[in-house]
Amino acid sequence: MAQLKVWLYAALLINIGWVEVTARKIDAAREVELDRTDKKAGCSGHQGKDCTPSLRAFEAIVDDQEAAEFPSLVQVGMHTFGRPIEGHVRGHVQQLRPELDQAQPQSIQAFITKSLAQTAAWAPASSLSLRVVSLFVVLAALCVMSVGFYAQSVMSPPSLLDTPPMAAPADASMKRSATSQLASDDSTLGLHSPSGTEAATRRRGFGRRATVTISELKHWKAEEAEGTLSEFSFVVNMFADLGPSGFLPLAHGLKDTGYIPGFLILISFYFICVFTMYSVAETSRLSGAKDYASQWGLCVSARTKWIPVAMVVAVTFGTLISYSCFFADIFTGVMPSFGLEMSRTNCLLAFTLFPTLPLCLVKNLSALSSSSSFAVLAVLFTAGVMTTRWLDGSYVEGGKYYGDLEKEFLPNVPADHLFDIGLPSLALVNSLALGFLTHYNACKYYRELRNHTPQRFAQYTRLAMGMVAVLFVLIMVAGFQTFGTNCNSVILKNYSRKDTAVNISRLGMGFSLVASFPLMFSGLREAALTLMKMTFPENEDDWDLVLRQDLLSMVLLAMITAAASLVTDAGMVVGLVGALCGISIIYIVPSVLYSGAIQTFLREDGHAGILNFTRFLIVLGSVLAVGGVVSTLIF
Repeated sequence: MAQLKVWLYAALLINIGWVEVTARKIDAAREVELDRTDKKAGCSGHQGKDCTPSLRAFEAIVDDQEAAEFPSLVQVGMHTFGRPIEGHVRGHVQQLRPELDQAQPQSIQAFITKSLAQTAAWAPASSLSLRVVSLFVVLAALCVMSVGFYAQSVMSPPSLLDTPPMAAPADASMKRSATSQLASDDSTLGLHSPSGTEAATRRRGFGRRATVTISELKHWKAEEAEGTLSEFSFVVNMFADLGPSGFLPLAHGLKDTGYIPGFLILISFYFICVFTMYSVAETSRLSGAKDYASQWGLCVSARTKWIPVAMVVAVTFGTLISYSCFFADIFTGVMPSFGLEMSRTNCLLAFTLFPTLPLCLVKNLSALSSSSSFAVLAVLFTAGVMTTRWLDGSYVEGGKYYGDLEKEFLPNVPADHLFDIGLPSLALVNSLALGFLTHYNACKYYRELRNHTPQRFAQYTRLAMGMVAVLFVLIMVAGFQTFGTNCNSVILKNYSRKDTAVNISRLGMGFSLVASFPLMFSGLREAALTLMKMTFPENEDDWDLVLRQDLLSMVLLAMITAAASLVTDAGMVVGLVGALCGISIIYIVPSVLYSGAIQTFLREDGHAGILNFTRFLIVLGSVLAVGGVVSTLIF
């Protein structure tokens, strides 16, 4: 009977299905199983006097064992299903049959400890649970469907709405001639032109024209998306480009910097970044060039036009690795709350497969506005939760979640923190200097903005970056007022794992990073294509092929994912790349281009003030780059 009770109890505990099973349910189930077994054995109850001493001793042991082992049992239960575990435990029961027959408390306790230890070691090596496999199947199916729809949209003929109307022939003979010419063109391309009767009986398909050239089906150039981005989509995309990653380290940056210096630094960088974005747009207007390479070639030097492009590739590739690392870590910590215990690698692969891969195939920014809207909502929700937790005192001593915090995260808010500043303030300077980094897409944003002019571009850039600046201030204050000098560099790590609202925020931030990922990836792909065209000028037109661009996107995404799976903490590499290339692409490159455009296409004597300011920004960028390297290596 003792071995039966051991088996029943162990099977019950170790076969915990999912996280939603609480300790109370486990206790109730254990009581039912023990009562049923006692009745079979003739006992009046498992706590009755008729039960054997060994059985009563066993019950006392398992009560202690449950308190000690319950967290690990939950982890084991999330790794796999009941039946494989059940068989595993049954095997141990058979191995320990002689000891169990003796029904000694020490033997029973040894069995429980040994079974749990061996089961925990065995479970991670087992096959993925059905829920995890189902998640992969669903994400794979969604990925295939999304890529299929994308391929269909790429290969579909242009709409009649996008086709300029043909002038009506002056007479019937000219009409017949035009018809014969179209039929001849169709025959040359291997297409069939239906007769009048056939065309009349054939249903018209979505208003598309019948004749499509090969170039329309297989080529895509950046100019084709020009003027397709609405003002609302522009603001939403730029907000999503900046918000999710920019606010996370800011509260930590206030550790050694007072509120007043911190606000002044933020406002300064806001205005400078708006000006440098405007500089790119004005350079494009003056030179007529619509990308960094062309602008540099016309305004600075044709031989070194690869420099800004290489900087864009470096900063976007490095930052995207950190994005992948971060959303993989977020999902690894959050998925167990939804009954899915997934390794970091599985989370990375799953959410790269969908929705990241299909979104990264999209060429124009306007098509990403929907996913960017989700990122905006997730960031705003997180800011609201952080502000609420600051105001409701949930994390102050004696608060609802204070007891759940690790010692290193306990609040330590200084009483006077208005004007503090020193060398460690470089950490906040570095964070804010890169907080408005969207310049890798500056040419793309300007080119695709509807009815773009430098003035309209600056207007909506001010709006988007201004909203982000307000968000930065709110999150800096809320985070620092909650945890003070113990703020983590990723502020959401400070909060309790039992805080449901924060867990939702963590999940939302993971998906917001996934949603903002293709915005930066779009800048990476465009810069990589430019480098490929420079490297292989004889095959320049081949890089306009949609298929080749998509293959390049998949290769780049695979490289980023592989690097993120191998490097669990890319902070040092990303910090150095951001300090050197990121600062350069924000402050130095736009200033060099704008001053070069003024000197090339305008008279210098009428723009001396702007030229002096651009030179100041070049020096400032150089100083910030050095400061960023020092901050990354030391702080």
